[in-house]
Amino acid sequence: MIIQSEYQRTIAKRALAIVKKHRLLENAIKDEETIILRSFFEAPEPKPNRKIVSIVDKAVEFVVYTLIIRSKELRIIEDHEMQRFLQDTDKAKRTLFSEIMANPEFLSRDWGGDQVARRIQKTLTDDKQTTESGGDEEVDVSLAKAASIIAGRLYNIPTNLHHAAVNKKTASGHTAEDERVSSV
Repeated sequence: MIIQSEYQRTIAKRALAIVKKHRLLENAIKDEETIILRSFFEAPEPKPNRKIVSIVDKAVEFVVYTLIIRSKELRIIEDHEMQRFLQDTDKAKRTLFSEIMANPEFLSRDWGGDQVARRIQKTLTDDKQTTESGGDEEVDVSLAKAASIIAGRLYNIPTNLHHAAVNKKTASGHTAEDERVSSV
């Protein structure tokens, strides 16, 4: 399932800090593929297709294997938690992808990460203004939908299952996604 434990998310964020520092996402794919992903992430309503899914999967897989193979050089060999996390490559790929999409600072600038961050910031600002004015909330979920579709295709998660899991109410009456976002 795409919703990860807080423990896994913490380890993924540590891994993504290393990924960002060493520009592993940028090195994972060819220039032509970078252009394709940039166009996708900068689109107002990103619509993933097989090619996008394939490129993202290739990049995340490269990152996981690079972290494993170069663990000594990247100084994570003594990080036993991260080593265990990376051993289950499918789970690591899912968690890393989830965290990249939830935290645009980890999305490569070459892929349009700056544009995604600006879009999210604008949405949050607009939401705050709408809430303060007492109007109906309008949330731009186009990128979230695209991420959900990519995750579903990459990891064989039916879209409705992911949607149900994300929107399931917790004991506090909020959705799991609301609580995850508010804790970040």
